[in-house]
Amino acid sequence: YHRACLLLQDLPGTRIVTGAPSAAAILCYVLLLIALICIEEYGGLEVPPAVQAMWLCCCILLLLVRDESGIKIHMLDVGQGDALVIRFENRCVLVDGGSSTKQDLYTYQLEPFLRHEGIDEIDAAIVTHDDLDHCSGLIGLLEKEESTAKPRIGQILLPEIGEASRGENYQRILE
Repeated sequence: YHRACLLLQDLPGTRIVTGAPSAAAILCYVLLLIALICIEEYGGLEVPPAVQAMWLCCCILLLLVRDESGIKIHMLDVGQGDALVIRFENRCVLVDGGSSTKQDLYTYQLEPFLRHEGIDEIDAAIVTHDDLDHCSGLIGLLEKEESTAKPRIGQILLPEIGEASRGENYQRILE
């Protein structure tokens, strides 16, 4: 069963991370639901169940609509360290993502942010250098169990440095 679940989670469309809806979407959702209730209760009209179901589906789909236009740069407050998330044209780039003052940065900061934004795939993770305050969150993501829903990473870009200069963190990312 466990192996089957691991295989199925890699199929396209088996996991949807919607992110948090905008305030406008929530307002429209509530207004549409109130309108449906008012039509039924106070309008004296009986709305057929099929129309009610379609109305509710439209309300739910409204919450899934996201504005992906333009470029958005998020600078996360990670204490002593760096973490930038750049979004453009349905793409996501993580630059660094580490902290030397906050423990378990991925679990408590990066993961909640990515879920809130509806990001389930990072196209590129860029590591400027292998100090812990620049890569601890990325290492946390990479070392997280495979059985948990975590964002997929398209590619990891590491600085080209000589073998002698590669520290323990560099090696952990390579592995």
